[in-house]
Amino acid sequence: MKEKLAQLSQQLYVKLAWRTLLIGLLIGLLAAVYETTSRYKAVAEGRDGEFSYLLNASFQPASRASYLQDESLAGEVAHGLLGVPAVYQVIILDRQGRELISVSREKFQPGLLARLLFTSEQQYRLPLVVPDDLAAMPGAAGAEESRGELFVALDREVIAQQYWRHFLRTLADESLGGLMVALLLSLVYYYWVTRPLGRISAVLRKARPENIGETRLEMPPRHESDEIGLIVGTLNRLIADLQHSEELRRADEEQLRLLASIFEHSHDAIVIADAEANLETVNPAFTEITGYAADEVVGKNPRLLQSGRQSQEFYEGMWKALLEKGFWTGEVWNRRKDGSFYSGWLSISVQRNEQGQIEHFIGVTSDNTVYKAAQERIKQMAYYDQLTGLPNRSLLQDRADRLLAQVRREEKPFALMFIDLDNFKRVNDSLGHPVGDLLLQEVARRLVECVREVDTVSRQGGDEFVVLLPDTDSDGARHVAEKILASLSEPHHLEGHEVVATPSIGISLFPRDAQDFEDLTKHADTALYRVKEQGRAGFQFFTNEMNVIVHERQVMEDALRQAVADRKFTLHYQPQIDLSRGSIVGMEALIRWNDPELGDVEPDTFIPLAEEVGLIVQIGTWVLHEACAQNRQWQDMGLPCLPVAVNVSALQIHQADFVQVVADALDKAGLEAKYLELELTERAVMEFAEQTVQTMQQLNALGVGLSVDDFGTSYSSLTYLRRFPLKKLKIDKSFVHDLPVNADDRTISNSIILLAHGLNAAVVAEGVEDERQLEILRGQGSDAAQGFHFSKPLPPEEFAALLRAAKAK
Repeated sequence: MKEKLAQLSQQLYVKLAWRTLLIGLLIGLLAAVYETTSRYKAVAEGRDGEFSYLLNASFQPASRASYLQDESLAGEVAHGLLGVPAVYQVIILDRQGRELISVSREKFQPGLLARLLFTSEQQYRLPLVVPDDLAAMPGAAGAEESRGELFVALDREVIAQQYWRHFLRTLADESLGGLMVALLLSLVYYYWVTRPLGRISAVLRKARPENIGETRLEMPPRHESDEIGLIVGTLNRLIADLQHSEELRRADEEQLRLLASIFEHSHDAIVIADAEANLETVNPAFTEITGYAADEVVGKNPRLLQSGRQSQEFYEGMWKALLEKGFWTGEVWNRRKDGSFYSGWLSISVQRNEQGQIEHFIGVTSDNTVYKAAQERIKQMAYYDQLTGLPNRSLLQDRADRLLAQVRREEKPFALMFIDLDNFKRVNDSLGHPVGDLLLQEVARRLVECVREVDTVSRQGGDEFVVLLPDTDSDGARHVAEKILASLSEPHHLEGHEVVATPSIGISLFPRDAQDFEDLTKHADTALYRVKEQGRAGFQFFTNEMNVIVHERQVMEDALRQAVADRKFTLHYQPQIDLSRGSIVGMEALIRWNDPELGDVEPDTFIPLAEEVGLIVQIGTWVLHEACAQNRQWQDMGLPCLPVAVNVSALQIHQADFVQVVADALDKAGLEAKYLELELTERAVMEFAEQTVQTMQQLNALGVGLSVDDFGTSYSSLTYLRRFPLKKLKIDKSFVHDLPVNADDRTISNSIILLAHGLNAAVVAEGVEDERQLEILRGQGSDAAQGFHFSKPLPPEEFAALLRAAKAK
């Protein structure tokens, strides 16, 4: 209740009502005081209306009584005046000045008010004259001769009490009128002023910053043009401005929160320094990057981070840019708390006040450590081989361009080597790519050991490497090539496998062979292929004659690819003769290729090329299918059922699905597995002996016969030979050719026959061309033979006739 009363007392209309009522009362009081004071002055000056009237009314009777010395009349006049409350004494003197009558009553003791109002007695003396009606009588005295007098004395206390009562009546009357006027004014104020203001106040009281946009003041009726209307309009504009300001404030707060969040959570170091460049605050990233906590650096100059890796001129340039332009951006090298260095990208801006004086420096530093590492990784990826870490083709080109510019000025030579690993594809196919990758890494390591620091060893892709040898002539290049050949020819022990990957090296020289890097590259590549043509595992310098060979080789490669696509090959068949009975016991399928432009191309020419360019697997698969199909066709014709021998490349047998390829060829032709023999070279068998054992055992389980071709031309491990499920060993024709005249060849052939028989394998001698060779082989115990002495390889139709003739015998 007290709170409600307190709230009510604070209302404007209540305050105005109280003040209006007080003003009304004050006006009544002032009016009463004024009227009473005026009357007092009139009494004091003898101008009191009522008393003057009494005196004037008593003047004529008193004058008559005084002149006639009529005591009775004088008594009436005196007692009449004494009846006035304020009169306490009346004296009338006759015309001779003698007391005619004197009457009085008890006088009140004057109080405080009486003493304040009247400092002396209040007395009136009125001279009496001869009345007009008596003055006309004969003998009447003149007015000037009359000394009659009317004396009236007033009681001050009675007068004071009359004044007080009059004052109170007047005060009450005036106050009541003032109150009525005040009440009327309060109502007018309430309906015209305070009620509209109250409504405005009520709306404003509910307004809050969060809902200021919903606050609107309605214009009170008939107040559009007065001050209240002005207030409403002004407040509505202020509210709109407040709403806009609130929106701006919220936006600023959001911006500040965002900036604070950025400051706190940024990965970049942010520092704020004063005008003297002393640090005022740092963010957490600064601590993370530099190792300094905030309390360790606040108040200090950032120069404590200087690494000493940048000159004084660098920092002078920075400050010059800051003072002239207001900002600076660049890379700096700083020192962490632990003493380590880091690269940072620093941006500094200057904050000035309205007078243009510097107030703060704001610095943002990003740690370039990760960026630099990323740059190095990108550079590594862009310019270095990811497997070996050697420079790649792009970096080699860049170094070659620089070297060319240098040697042209200094007239110095340099050498370029192209290196290719022999049979690398076979390693990948047989042992898997992980082992192949290890081999490439080991080759890269050995190559780097063979050259100087100024030389460049680059991997171009696959098993191709390039070596750039500055300031090197032909003798120096030959020396390096011999070191590389010797190093890479040593076996590599990888994942439990012993792998030999000899290199073929082609060399070109500047300025002898070419004047630009592109031609040098082509010439080194040409020399490389010349090495491969001559048997690999060696090196060759480029010569002009090699261009002709390269061109011929390219023509043959193009024709070979077309022949594979169009299946332009044929198979010829050569019989294998049992030396004890002279009958045909088998046949070997031999591929032939006749090109419209090149003519008949020997297998010894295009088979190595097919292996080199990756076509041998396709060709070998075609030979398998064709030989199986032809053999089955002859059997269906009623010709003798004989096994057909098919030469298999090392690349074929090391294919993961080779056994399935053989099975598919047999299944498609409908040929029993016992009528198919696969001939593998001794080198192919022994190169990856462990894997070859598994493959050969699977083929043997399939029922396919297996033989080793060209036996004796390579070194074979007897341990592995015993594990191979071999059906035949074939003596290479190089040993057969000189049997009649060469004792060593006879010894070798005899040893092979003994070894084969010891392994329960039959022996077939290749390349038998005359009777003398035949007799020696028969005497040594060879089981069979083949060669021109019996028959050259025949096309299918002619070989079918040979079979018919053999059957007829």
